[in-house]
Amino acid sequence: MDFFVGATLVVALKDGRPQGSPLQCCDVHKICLTVFYIASETCGDAIGLGNHSLNADFSLRHALNLSEPFAIRMTKKTIFIVAGIVIALALVVAIRLWTNAATPPRLTIAPVRVQPPKKQTLSASIIMNGDILPVQQAIVFARVQGNLSKVYKDIGDYVRQGEVLALIDDAAFRGQVARTEAAFVQSDAAYQNTTQILSRSKELASQQLISKQEFDNLETQFRVAKARADADRAVLNDAKLTLSYTRIIAPFSGYITRRNYDAGAFVGAAQTSEVFTMMDLKKVRVVVNVLEKDIPRIESLTEASVKVDALPDKVFKAQVTRINKAVDLATRTVSMQLEIDNKDQLLRPGMFATIALSSETRRDALVVPKEAILKDTQGSYVMTAVTKAGKSTAKKALVKTGASDDVQVEISEGVSIDDKIITTGQQSLRDGTEIKISN
Repeated sequence: MDFFVGATLVVALKDGRPQGSPLQCCDVHKICLTVFYIASETCGDAIGLGNHSLNADFSLRHALNLSEPFAIRMTKKTIFIVAGIVIALALVVAIRLWTNAATPPRLTIAPVRVQPPKKQTLSASIIMNGDILPVQQAIVFARVQGNLSKVYKDIGDYVRQGEVLALIDDAAFRGQVARTEAAFVQSDAAYQNTTQILSRSKELASQQLISKQEFDNLETQFRVAKARADADRAVLNDAKLTLSYTRIIAPFSGYITRRNYDAGAFVGAAQTSEVFTMMDLKKVRVVVNVLEKDIPRIESLTEASVKVDALPDKVFKAQVTRINKAVDLATRTVSMQLEIDNKDQLLRPGMFATIALSSETRRDALVVPKEAILKDTQGSYVMTAVTKAGKSTAKKALVKTGASDDVQVEISEGVSIDDKIITTGQQSLRDGTEIKISN
C-alpha cells in the first residue's frame, strides 16, 4: 500500500498536482510503467548494463512523458522508497512467521466429572422388557346372524357380567319359537291322552277284558306320543335358546375396549363378526422370556419390580405366578408370567414395561454408575482420572463386571476404591487425554 502511495506522489509531483490527490485511470497506468521502469533501471545497474538499460528503456520514458533528467532523479528517489517498503514488509512477514512458530497451538482440554467407586449392598437384578396384558380378555361374537337393533355399550364403559351389550333384531326368532311351541302343545296333548288310555287299559288287561294284542298296541302308541312330545319340547327349547342369543351379553365384568359395529349393521354368526372386545383390568399380567443361562437364578423368585414409561416415578410390585418348565428351542428361553394388582387402573394393556427380577444380594460390593462402563474389542472398561504435577489425564482401566441393578454395576476386578472414575464426558476420551475435572 505504501508503495502505491509513493508512486501516486511521484506521478502527482511530475504532473504538478497537489500531493495526495486521488488517482485517475491514467495515473494508475503511469504508476505501472514507472514501477517497470524502476525495475529495469535497477536490474540494469545490478548486472552492469548501465546506460544500455537506459537506452533500451527510452521508449518507456516517452510513454511516461518524462524528461530524462527528471526521470533519473525520480528513479533514484523512488529506489530508496521502494527499498524501504520492501525491507519493512520483509520484517513484518519474518516477525509473523517467527511468532506463529514460537506459539504452540492451544489444545481444548476436555471437562469431566469424576467420582470414586462405592462399597454398598447391591441387589442384583435381571432386567427384561415386556408388555402389559390383561389377565382376562374376551372377544364377544354374535351367536346368531341379523341386524343390530340396539347397541347399549361403547368403548370405555364398565359392564357387569350378564349385562346386555347389544340386541339383534329378534322378530324372525320369535316366530320360530311360536311355531315350535304350537307343535309341542299338540304333541304333548297327544302324549297326555295316550297316557290316560294306557292307564285305563292296564286295569282292563288285568281283568282280561281286552286282548293282549290290544294292550300292546296302546302301549306302543303311548311310547310314540311320548317321543314326539319330547322331540317337540327339545325343538322349542332350542328355539328359545336361539332367541336368547339375540341379546349379546357380557361374559364377565370388565371394560369395553373395542366396538366394531353400529346399530343397524348386519352381523353374522361367525368369528369374523367381532362385535365387542372386553378386558378385566382389576389385575394385569406381564409375560417375559428368561434366557436359558438365567434359569437357575429365577427358580426361587416370588416377586419382581415393574416400571412403565408412562409412570417413570412409580414402581409396581408383581407376583410370579407361572414359570414354564420347557425351554423354547427357537429362542432358548423360558416364559415367565407375573401378575400385578391394578385396582387404581393405572396400568393399561399395551403399555411397555421394564421388569427387574431381584435374583441375589451382594454385600460390600464395589459399584460404579452404569453409565461409566464402556465397551470395546478388549471388553468392558472405565476411564479413570490420574493427576500428576498438577496435570490431570485420562487412563483406561479394563474391568470385570458382576451383578447390576437399574443404576449401578458391580466391579469385581480392575479398579480400587481410591480410583477416580470418570462418569461424565468419558465417551470421547482416549488413554492419556488431558482432562479438566469440573467437580
